[in-house]
Amino acid sequence: MTMTKDTTLVFIHGAWHTQNVWKEVINKLWFHYSCLAIDFSNNTFETSLILLKTVLDENKNVTLIGHSSAGLLMQEVCNHPNIEKLIFINAFVLPVGLCQFDVVPKGIADEMTFVASRFNNYIPVNEGFVRNMLMNNEKEDDIQKLLKDLIPQHLSLFTTKIRTNIEQNNKSKYYVFCKDDVSLPPGAYKAMADNLGKYQWIECEGGHETIFTKPEKISELIANLE
Repeated sequence: MTMTKDTTLVFIHGAWHTQNVWKEVINKLWFHYSCLAIDFSNNTFETSLILLKTVLDENKNVTLIGHSSAGLLMQEVCNHPNIEKLIFINAFVLPVGLCQFDVVPKGIADEMTFVASRFNNYIPVNEGFVRNMLMNNEKEDDIQKLLKDLIPQHLSLFTTKIRTNIEQNNKSKYYVFCKDDVSLPPGAYKAMADNLGKYQWIECEGGHETIFTKPEKISELIANLE
């Protein structure tokens, strides 16, 4: 990947996270690239999309980098003229007409929907899910640090159906798969990546939260993609 100081790296986070999850990745890249992390805290899907489009309007030569559920937002803005490249990291990529709840077990979707009905359409952080799925086999100190930074997530991120066909987008697309991720069944991330159409598949060591637990791996990978 050819990037210069004129390249703007825009980082977007997934469900329950904040922009802080990108802090150490950016610390390792800011000297060579303009870096910007967007915080969607407390936003609905649509207000997150408005914020993201505003940032894209204000920046040129953007490489958009998203983790997990952020892939859904990336799909909806993929045709923005200021985006040059898109990097998906263990991210959701769906066909038009589907939402995230369409591709997770129905029991989980039903439980989250019920919980959200009790908390004004927000889903609180589930420590067991974080420990066993997102941070499986990670250090306790790292688990505690992540838990302290997670926040309730608005239900709409999981229920808004995709409207933009990214398969037809001809920009450079990369899918980074941290192959120790146990948050979805084997093969699920590759199947979603194939919804991108033409793209480059890259594997690296680490679980779902590698952007947080091993930021040096992710920053080096971003800097050296071709």
